[in-house]
Amino acid sequence: MQADDLAKLQEFLKTHDAKLTIAAATAPISVSFSRVVKKFDKLKRPVPDALVMAYIYQREGVAAETQRKLASSLLDSVGPAGTRVLQSYLGEMQNSGVYAPSDQRAGIDGLLANLRLPDFEQKLAAEAKGVTP
Repeated sequence: MQADDLAKLQEFLKTHDAKLTIAAATAPISVSFSRVVKKFDKLKRPVPDALVMAYIYQREGVAAETQRKLASSLLDSVGPAGTRVLQSYLGEMQNSGVYAPSDQRAGIDGLLANLRLPDFEQKLAAEAKGVTP
């Protein structure tokens, strides 16, 4: 990689935090679903597992699209030669997999417990700003 491409890469990484960008993009979905969960609780009705899975699907879809946009802007910033080097390097990693709890019920219950926290929205807003409560 050329020195100027490396400098562009370092500058991009200094000015773009993927974790914060993804947290900010997914926050509205999480806040909205948290409110839905609290409405179910108020009605004393169980939250359907299918609804929880739909929330996870929507949240992960937005996270993936945000990550794709970040990667695209990174590749645009380093130019063609830098792009080839990054693609070659990242292509060798080939890491793929899905991480999920072995007990789906426990995973859903844990997610719902987090969404039901009284200060969930404040914690989520702080996380999207990069502040750890």
